Amino acid sequence: MIDNERFERALDALELEEPHPRLRSRILASTVYRATPLAPAWEIWSVGTLLALAVWSLLWVLDGAGSSALLIAARRLTGIFSTEAMMWLAVGAAATVWIAFFSSSNRTPTTLAQ
Repeated sequence: MIDNERFERALDALELEEPHPRLRSRILASTVYRATPLAPAWEIWSVGTLLALAVWSLLWVLDGAGSSALLIAARRLTGIFSTEAMMWLAVGAAATVWIAFFSSSNRTPTTLAQ
């Protein structure tokens, strides 16, 4: 078996090349000092798509072609906020919270019992 002194002498005897002069700064720049994105790419694409649809809809309504369609859409949207729809929305939200609470990774049956 090799002891620590022999191992250290063997390591010191190795002829190693000098690293690239900017190696440390390049490693730090690509890891620790890397600029974090403002938001994930899918969120940026989603917001951009929604903004484009909003601008398109606004121009469509201002052009006059969408005024009657806007009234029809407004009448249909009022049906979404009926009492029955709100009840089912509340049931779905409660079920989502309930499932998310019990499926989180740090919860186990032993931590729930305590």
